[in-house]
Amino acid sequence: MILAAAASRPAMGQVFESTVSARSLQLPDQVKEERENARFRLGAVRLMPYLNLKDVGYINNVVENAAGEKLADYTATVAPGARFLIPFGQKVVLRAGAESAYYWWKDLTYLRGWGITGDGQVLGLFNRLTIGAEGRYADTIQLLNSEGNVRTHQKQSSGDAAVEVEVLRRLSVFGRYEAVQTRLDDSGFAESGQGLSQVLDRTEYGARGGLRYRFDARFSVGAMGQWTKAQFVNEPVDRDNEGFGALVSVRYDRERFYVELTGGYQQAKGMYEQGVFPEYRTGTYTYFVSYFVAKQVELQVSGWRRPQYSYYLDNPYFFETRNGAALNFGLGHHVMLGGNFSLGTNAYPVEVLAGSTLVRRRDDAVTVGGTLGFVLTPTMNLAVNVRSDRYTSNVSGIDRSVLTVSGGVNWNFGMLRVGVGARTP
Repeated sequence: MILAAAASRPAMGQVFESTVSARSLQLPDQVKEERENARFRLGAVRLMPYLNLKDVGYINNVVENAAGEKLADYTATVAPGARFLIPFGQKVVLRAGAESAYYWWKDLTYLRGWGITGDGQVLGLFNRLTIGAEGRYADTIQLLNSEGNVRTHQKQSSGDAAVEVEVLRRLSVFGRYEAVQTRLDDSGFAESGQGLSQVLDRTEYGARGGLRYRFDARFSVGAMGQWTKAQFVNEPVDRDNEGFGALVSVRYDRERFYVELTGGYQQAKGMYEQGVFPEYRTGTYTYFVSYFVAKQVELQVSGWRRPQYSYYLDNPYFFETRNGAALNFGLGHHVMLGGNFSLGTNAYPVEVLAGSTLVRRRDDAVTVGGTLGFVLTPTMNLAVNVRSDRYTSNVSGIDRSVLTVSGGVNWNFGMLRVGVGARTP
């Protein structure tokens, strides 16, 4: 289905940017599971409350100060929230959710603050027609992107409308339109490298349309065209751009083997002749593969390549590429042990001066991590994570490494999906 859950979208992103990092259910199956398995029912309303205590731990390089010294700190986030489902008959349903969060830092007090996210979705799931509209809002404090250790206060509002019509027994046509407004503010943040993110304030628009062929309920392929446009509040002449693309998608969902892939060709160019936005033509992709080597041993392979907006005017974007793998072991029914790694690059299109030489900036990224998870009760799980991120650049002063040791508890009063091969709504 072209209609997707809000849970697959990162809090900070661009139109059609979502990556895949876990097995997921098709939209009708998500609705069915929420309708049937929600613990709390108030008449027709299904209520799924939860409480997350997450990112509890230590980061050895939150940000660098004006002297170039790494600042470490302890942090934690508490985030209560709830999901709602209200059916209107058998074919129409309203889904919604809301979550508040408090971000706490021991020493870097300027990073403390409240956040809130929310979304609402109206769906019509008819025999040959699926139609829906969704709105989302996120007010958070988080990293701007993978370009550097820059945390910002981010406000993002978005909405989309989508439709899919089955024109033949296995063939359907679909279309989707999306708009995203992003506003950033780190003007009150104290350390060097801050105060730059507002240059990326923007509104983006995107449309997709194409054909999908379903071999059966769990295997489908699609082909689509895509249009995008970004309009910036600051430096619009040099940053505004419009793009087009052609993409294919594959989804294969079996008990042991799962594949979700979208990839193809995209191009974009600036909207003003006097601007400096470098035109690009490139391949992009996002994929996730899960294979159960044994009953409780899961191998995952995933990655993406996509353009990301940069706060440097001479390089208004970079291509972010990541490819990696993870191996998860179920130790009985209550313990999960996992390890993962990924390799990739942030590659910039325009040469910059490095010393006395012009080079195209390239940051090589290596991430290694591990997770130990425990199912404490049928509605509560605990996870402990260790992650190392290392960036090595051909431009001096860009190298950085970040070690994060964190843990968290998820208390789900509604439905719980934990463990190797967990399927996430």
